Formats: sequence, structure tokens, C-alpha cells
Amino acid sequence: MSNSITRQAIIDEVNARGWTYSKLVGKNNAYIVTDDKGRSSIGRGARFSNSSANGFIISKFKHFSYAFLEHSGYRVPAYLVTDNFDDMKAFLIQHQYVAVKPVDAEQSKGVTVNVADEEGLRRALDSAKRVSKTGEVVIQRQVEGRLYRLLVVDNQLFAASYRRAAFVVGDGTSTVLQLIESKNQDPHRSEDGTTPLKKIKIEAARMHLGDEGLRTVLAPGEEREVIAIASVSAGGEAEDVTDKVHSTYKAIAEDITKKLGLGIAGLDIIVDDISVPQSDVQYFPIIEINSLPGFKLHLYPTAGGVARNPAAAVLDAAFPA
Repeated sequence: MSNSITRQAIIDEVNARGWTYSKLVGKNNAYIVTDDKGRSSIGRGARFSNSSANGFIISKFKHFSYAFLEHSGYRVPAYLVTDNFDDMKAFLIQHQYVAVKPVDAEQSKGVTVNVADEEGLRRALDSAKRVSKTGEVVIQRQVEGRLYRLLVVDNQLFAASYRRAAFVVGDGTSTVLQLIESKNQDPHRSEDGTTPLKKIKIEAARMHLGDEGLRTVLAPGEEREVIAIASVSAGGEAEDVTDKVHSTYKAIAEDITKKLGLGIAGLDIIVDDISVPQSDVQYFPIIEINSLPGFKLHLYPTAGGVARNPAAAVLDAAFPA
């Protein structure tokens, strides 16, 4: 899993500093780091003891996150939390295109985007409910644009990634299916996510493109997205765009993380271009706040850009000088 990549980055940095890393008993992936001064901090993934427990709970549930942002003076894309299908249909009619997701899941599990009709809404609802631990589902107005991850460490923007949905590039002779199968042969792709990239699931591509789409032959150099969700957990890739982030997005991301009391946070937003100023500083097109963000996006920007390792910044924040 991507958590193992994050954990290994932390371990490597701890070892480089001559500190001590001790894994706790159990399956919760918790550990203790002790520095050269004898100070200790409990960690899980990239999150240490310097993160607020209340902030963690708020960020864990999407509707809590949206409500918190609204209370903090920001406007977010319209959303609704309900188990009433008629209410969901009315919301769909009002907004035409919606995303349906579990309130409490991560890594895009159970998420369906670009839902446009009642049949698709039912399928999306079933998919989200199967994943949600609470059974609750949030429906949100579909936001158009590019999906970016803003990583904030110690109230400072550390890195930013443009998350690309899984895609293939045509060669003029191969079908989309053959291109996917070829791409899945890359040794950097695995089923379990312990490598920089995950394999692209054929069935997910079939659901997105249909059988005819999989049989299509692309022209040389022609790109085609084969999965609807822009997530490395679904075979997508990331491009580092840290140096392109406009100061308006930087300021909002840092403000939200500080108000939540989180030592580290990954904020997913959808905008057309992260380098263009935010025209309405009160509107933040946020999709999710993650208080346990993985490093994979930043360590392996396979779609371009500079590789960045947040481990040093995370440890500096957990063990201030």
C-alpha cells in the first residue's frame, strides 16, 4: 500500500538522523520515533502527535470538513448528505452533474464522478454505501477542472501535485485495451500499491469506456483517459507543480490546515489552473481534506516535475528545535 512507501520514507529519514524508530504492536501501523535528545512522538503514516485529534475527526468525514470550512468563512461546492433517494434525484436535477462518495473513505474508494442520470445515481449510491463504514453518503456538485493535491506541513505549503487519471498514448496500431495491458507490464506498477504506480484495472476501464472504447485504436501520440477517477490508487499518475501554485491557493490551504490544528494535511481541490490567481478568495473548490496523506504523489511524480520527500519536514515539525 502507499502507506508503506510513506512509512519507509519516514524510516529512511529517521535512520539518516541517527534517531530510533520502533513499531508498536498491532495492525494500526503506529510507531514511535525518538530523537537524539531523548524526545519521543507517536506516529501513524505521516501524522505525528503534533496533529489535533479534533482536526483529524473533522477531516476524516467529508461532510464534517465541508461544514467546518463553511463555518470558517469559506464557500465550498454544493453538497448534500442524505439517505433519501428522492432528495438525491432533486439535487441531481438541480446541478445536472454530480459526484457521489462515501463520507468516510479514502483513496477514491467508492467514489463515482460525472453522474448524470437516475440509473447512474443508483449505481453510484450502491458503490458508495458498500465502502462507507457508517453507511452515509455525500452527493456533491461536479466540479470541472484539474485535480490538485496541496500538501501542507507545519502550516506551510510543502508540495503540490497535479493528479492525472490513468491514461494511455496511442501508437497507431494498438487498441486501448492492448495499450493498457502493455502499460500494466511496467515493473513500477503493482496490484497492491507497494510500487510507485498501480496497475490499471481493466474492468474499471471497461466501465468508463465501454467495450467499443477498449477496441478503439488511437492515432500515434493521441492520449485517452481510461479511468474516470484522477487517483494514483486507480492507476493514475502525478506531476509535481509546487513551483506553479499561486499564492492565493497557498494562503487558503495553509489557513485551513492551521485552523484544523493539523501538523500535516493533504487538500484536494479542482481548479482549471493552479498558477492562475483565485478570483474569489472565499470560494474553495475542495473535494477532500486528508490528515493522513501519503508521500507517493510527491516522491514519484511520474507525469513530470521534481521529486520531493516530505519526510524531513514532517520530522522537523514533530521535533521542533
